[in-house]
Amino acid sequence: MLTIDFDRIHIQPGDRILDIGCGEGRHTIEACRQKDTLCVGADFIFDNLMKTRKKLEFHKAINDLSCKRIDLSCMDVTALPFKNNSLDLVICSEVLEHIPDDARAISELVRILKPGKILAVSVPRFWPERICWILSPEYSRIPMGHVRIYKKTALIRTIEAFGVDFLFSHYAHSLHAPFWWLKCLKGLERTDSTAVNQYHRLLVWDLMKKPAATRFIDRLFNPILGKSLVLYFKKSYNLISFLIQTLSNRRHDMTKIGLFFFLFSILIVLQSCAVTTAPVKRRDPLIGAIIDTRTSEPVEFDTLIQNISTQDVIYLSEKHDNPDHHAMQQRVIKSLIEKGLTPLIGFEFFSMEDTPDILNFLNSAKVHHSKEMTKIIEADLRKKLGWDTQPDPMWAYYYDLLTLARDKGLEAAGLDLPETLKKRITRKGMSGITPLEKEQIFSTPRPGQSYKDYMFSIFKDVHCSMGNEQMQTKLYDTWLARNDKMALSITRLKQYHQGPLVIIIGGGHTEYGLGVMDRVAALAPHLRQINFAFREIGTAPAGLAEYLVPLDLEGYPKAPPADFLFFTQLVSYEDPCEEFRKTMLKMKKPGDR
Repeated sequence: MLTIDFDRIHIQPGDRILDIGCGEGRHTIEACRQKDTLCVGADFIFDNLMKTRKKLEFHKAINDLSCKRIDLSCMDVTALPFKNNSLDLVICSEVLEHIPDDARAISELVRILKPGKILAVSVPRFWPERICWILSPEYSRIPMGHVRIYKKTALIRTIEAFGVDFLFSHYAHSLHAPFWWLKCLKGLERTDSTAVNQYHRLLVWDLMKKPAATRFIDRLFNPILGKSLVLYFKKSYNLISFLIQTLSNRRHDMTKIGLFFFLFSILIVLQSCAVTTAPVKRRDPLIGAIIDTRTSEPVEFDTLIQNISTQDVIYLSEKHDNPDHHAMQQRVIKSLIEKGLTPLIGFEFFSMEDTPDILNFLNSAKVHHSKEMTKIIEADLRKKLGWDTQPDPMWAYYYDLLTLARDKGLEAAGLDLPETLKKRITRKGMSGITPLEKEQIFSTPRPGQSYKDYMFSIFKDVHCSMGNEQMQTKLYDTWLARNDKMALSITRLKQYHQGPLVIIIGGGHTEYGLGVMDRVAALAPHLRQINFAFREIGTAPAGLAEYLVPLDLEGYPKAPPADFLFFTQLVSYEDPCEEFRKTMLKMKKPGDR
């Protein structure tokens, strides 16, 4: 009795497949019927694995298996022993409703799945399950039983938040729903109920014989009575490879292209947050220089500190994955402390709602902890902030800053919107989210058309010169909502903190005094702001003047990129659009070149 429809998955020879929570092996066996697959059946209960093993031995004896390899293992779905991006198909059927920490389980399922591959999930359908809970109070109290009831839309949103895209759904096992209602009504532990026993015989007969009549009835009533909700997701590709595969397959429909632009939006909204490979470095005389953009002259570090220490809000504008930028942030904060200041550190990468967890961590300095306990505290904080699925190097950059704040007795806070709300706006746009969500979003008057056109040009540039107005509008909505929220957070924090605020933020949110800086100025004109931005050198040599060209935007004063610029080495010299261009050239007909 299969819940997952293998005809919809398109398994290929050599695919690595995990059936987590395999039970007695129904999906594991079906996976092993696929040619040359490498399958793992896993369950938390050892007895289930033994039953699966016996069934596999039977199917092997009758030459019913075609897989290259099958392994059975006892596993915890919240801590799977697989590398990131290592599996081609993950099946999780009728498992999540048993797991207290289902978010952790979903995170693990997505983590181990390769980009572009399928996650198949099934859970009990809401209303048939609800009837079981009503008919039998014991139904939800069975040890390791069901701990929650899922609604379809909410579950889809929850799973999508971990980096997958919903594909399609269906319902299964309509004949089983009345059986469980009858069993709950008569008593779960009873074995003498004639009605229950007769119904069970019917189900066993149907399973073994598969008569056309019951198969037809089951399919006919699945949309209405189906006991199981079955969901299929595809893990998001890395941005360029997704577009390449989409275009190579000649699938030019708007859904695919729109999905690509959603994925690429993460790059826009978070300003290139991915950790990149080691660069092939070139020499440049600007590397290491600090430039006062008002004079176009280099200044000493002590002069810089003297200038910024008198300000209310100090932006340290970074490229998120550049280690030189984070080293300079540490140096600046330490120097401000040496001058007798007590800066409060605000983080773009954490939400304002994360602030209590951050403050709890900072308070941990009041008690001495062993190295083991310190690691536990770090892991706990990382999980609470939603960073336990992010790359270790990226987490280390921000954890080091939090540790500095803890050790120096500083306060720190998150600034941004909650992560799920950001993703919702990016997917739906402001017009597509619910009124309740809109109430959580603070808005200042929208900038004029010139600023909108400017941001659209940036979105298009990062998208390799491909424009999609609908997706750009959603990106713009997210951009404004995030800037407004961070500006509001900054002004509120300043009301309660006497020293300067040091803001750790992506350069795009502060460049040319726009974005967050412009919104803070609108909310609190009395606050003195200064932007010390960290700028990677270009891939090709350029003079200082080319980096200092001011932005001339209608309705805004002409402004340089920042007040001070610190030049660093590039993290990567690779052009993210070059691979895309090569693929497009190969796809052209010879006569078109």
